[in-house]
Amino acid sequence: MAKNNNTKKAKESNGGSSTNTNSLLARFGKHLIAYFVLIAATMLYLKPVAFDGMSLQQHDNVQAVYQQKEINDYQETQGSVIRWTNHMFGGMPTAMMKSNNYNYAGTYVGKVITVFTQKSELRTLFLIMICGYIGLVLVGVNWVLSLCLSIMLGFFTANTLYIAAGHTGKMDVLAITPVIVGAFICAYRKNMLLGTTFFTIGISYSIMRNHVQMTYYTYFALGIIGLLFLIDAIKKQQIPHFGKFALSMLVGTLLGVASNLGSLWAIYEYGQASTRGKSELTVKKEAPVADPRNKAEKPNASSGLPYDYVFGLSMEKMEVASLMFPNFHGGTQGKSFYSDPKSETYAAFNNPAIQQELIAAARKNGIKDPNQFMNQLINQYTRQYRGSQTMSGGPIYYGVVTCLLLFLALLLLQGAVKWAFVGTFAFFILLAWGKHFAAFNDLMYYYFPLYSKFRDTKMTLLVAQPIVILAIGLGLMKLVRFNAEEYANTWSAKVLPKIKQTVSKEGYVLLAGLIGLGICVLAYLYLSMGAISAPTDAGLAMISPKLVAALEADRAALAKADVLRAIGFILVTTGILYAYAKEKLSIEIAGIVVALVAVIDLGMINSDYLNENSYTAKNYQVASKEQVLQKSDRDILKDKSIYKVVDYSRGAPSQTAATSGIHKSLGGYSAAKPLLYQEFWNYYQLDNGNVALKQHSNLMNMMNVKYIIVSPDRFMDNPTALGNVWFVQNIQQVKNADAELAALDDLNPTLNAVVQEKYADYVKGLETDYQAGDKISLKSYHPDTMVYQSETAKDRFAVFSEMYYPKGWNVYIDGEKVAPFIKTNYILRGLKIPAGKHEIKMIYEPQSVLLGATIGTIASVVILLLLLATVIKVVIAKKTESPTAA
Repeated sequence: MAKNNNTKKAKESNGGSSTNTNSLLARFGKHLIAYFVLIAATMLYLKPVAFDGMSLQQHDNVQAVYQQKEINDYQETQGSVIRWTNHMFGGMPTAMMKSNNYNYAGTYVGKVITVFTQKSELRTLFLIMICGYIGLVLVGVNWVLSLCLSIMLGFFTANTLYIAAGHTGKMDVLAITPVIVGAFICAYRKNMLLGTTFFTIGISYSIMRNHVQMTYYTYFALGIIGLLFLIDAIKKQQIPHFGKFALSMLVGTLLGVASNLGSLWAIYEYGQASTRGKSELTVKKEAPVADPRNKAEKPNASSGLPYDYVFGLSMEKMEVASLMFPNFHGGTQGKSFYSDPKSETYAAFNNPAIQQELIAAARKNGIKDPNQFMNQLINQYTRQYRGSQTMSGGPIYYGVVTCLLLFLALLLLQGAVKWAFVGTFAFFILLAWGKHFAAFNDLMYYYFPLYSKFRDTKMTLLVAQPIVILAIGLGLMKLVRFNAEEYANTWSAKVLPKIKQTVSKEGYVLLAGLIGLGICVLAYLYLSMGAISAPTDAGLAMISPKLVAALEADRAALAKADVLRAIGFILVTTGILYAYAKEKLSIEIAGIVVALVAVIDLGMINSDYLNENSYTAKNYQVASKEQVLQKSDRDILKDKSIYKVVDYSRGAPSQTAATSGIHKSLGGYSAAKPLLYQEFWNYYQLDNGNVALKQHSNLMNMMNVKYIIVSPDRFMDNPTALGNVWFVQNIQQVKNADAELAALDDLNPTLNAVVQEKYADYVKGLETDYQAGDKISLKSYHPDTMVYQSETAKDRFAVFSEMYYPKGWNVYIDGEKVAPFIKTNYILRGLKIPAGKHEIKMIYEPQSVLLGATIGTIASVVILLLLLATVIKVVIAKKTESPTAA
């Protein structure tokens, strides 16, 4: 009998083990299913990329490949990563173009997650979805709802716009945001170890992807959520718990920063010397372009970007309605009302009476061809976008279904989490208003740390996208676990009886639907009651008020169509959720159907921006590497010496990186150019070829510009270029940077150099007279190491046609480290050369990269060990759970 009992126990034991194994498969198998469903959704949405071998055009990624030309060449031929390149803006660190990082944690975790989606477009979209899924699961959302909501997140219109444009770094940082925020909430509310691990990995990856602005805005959200959690902890007398939480988040942040120190430190250094840094100039910077409706110019911050550059893309207050009604402000500048033959604008421009007005206006303006004048008006005034942003490629559209779900979620959520989401979203809207809410945003610009370093503050609404999805997920879980007692003292419970509803699931669904419909009614009334004007209308009204009236009618019609469309989607979505509330559908089926409706909603709008015209046969990497050389390029490349090129054949040199993909260029493409370069380049108007060639040949000479490309087939040879290095006979000392910059206008760089008085001791006593036999030349070139040979009778002062950069460059004469070069001729390097025959080496060996990379490696290993420990603990915890508990 005892033997039978023992046998029975053994069987039960084996059965329990099997049950635990099955439980593990059930728990983790569903996430694997979700993974492959998201891959399928990604591939179906970007079908031409996934199945037809096509690629999105991705302008910014093409520019990035051009920027990285010299970096990639050295990596392919020598297997080394260079830290300095001379192919952009005459010379700059590579940290802003390609990471010097050794962040194994972020790199390998990212690769594992996106292993099946290596094409950049697929990888980015999939990353947005899978990270949304992970964030939702971390906060405790049903896996099916997490799957549905993450697909919705991937379809948000802004994601489509920025992926198509090739803003890969930005989108990757936004993709990881739900993991960061979800883990932050998880660490406080559910599982501190699990939350801390995912938070640390998320921060590490976010910083690694090198779009600091998006990471910076993410910390605004974390700060607000953390503040609400602190208030919650105080109310609940859980200060010790909050203390542990705060400490774990601090440690996670420090590990995330440390794992990227090889890149982040270098970027910080470069930031001080970029257009985001503080200028030496004391004269007023270029005046910002004033808003047409606000003539008062604002002064620029002492450090950072100009005021108008930061706020030039601010959303108007009512433009926030575009989150729910995509064409409320017209959507895009890329479309014209005139292109629609059925529009009022088209009819007005073709009205004989109005055409007579245009003919008269053309004559008044000295334009002989009335058709030319009309085309100018069409291009200038008939764009669908009617806001004041300097450019708009499309709306930040969340979707009407998403907005309805958000209303429902905010009705259902209670306590700290609810107000954390409300506070974050409200704060992000205030920031997105920019100069249109100057009372608040001017304070942020002038006084809040680092805020003036970033442009386009409406990017906060991109960071808000995954946060909105997390709020919806938690709200839907409150609907699933609905408990009427929780809402006994809420305002919504008081409102429901007034619409003849009880405090119930169906009551809250109907209340959310009524709120959505109410907003639609208010929007429609707003569009019907006033003129739908644009900042440019005043100029057109002086020519023909009737044309302005036609434009206003078309704008109103476009926006009203969106409102009516929104009503339809609200009714359908409310009906689906009501069916669930009445137990006609399961939450999983309801979630899938609602997600499908949301995808249809978003897909209809996205098709305006992502269609057959968006794709190209070659991906951006192939297209960039197969860059078509102009005849002038081919001819110049026959010269194997070290020189620089200025290219006017491809547009303004400082606005394109195409030339950087071929030559050592004084142009380039970057949102953060070297500050000295930008000030010098703008001061002398060198983007204007006529000005540069006719008035400033001396500047071209000192920068060693040997070739100037003026057309695809023609270039100018500049035989007076001064080469890589030369001795000067006179050193002019000036008081400050303003005088130094101005002095270049009449400078003869062959004989003279300009330095500031602060370097007086350095140049004191230098022999500047020409001595027969004095010579200096470049002996070997490597971007990180320049080797020169000199021979002089006395100490001399040499000027190098290399861009001055104060951090990381060391100078060695005959192997002995000496004082570094000084800033000369505003943008170049000047060095004291001792008498005799010497080898001079300039080596770029920044501690920010060398030491930072070592620290980053150690930190990333710690993060991987933390991840391993967490996985082991989770698996062990699942195995030890009883079948009932499972």
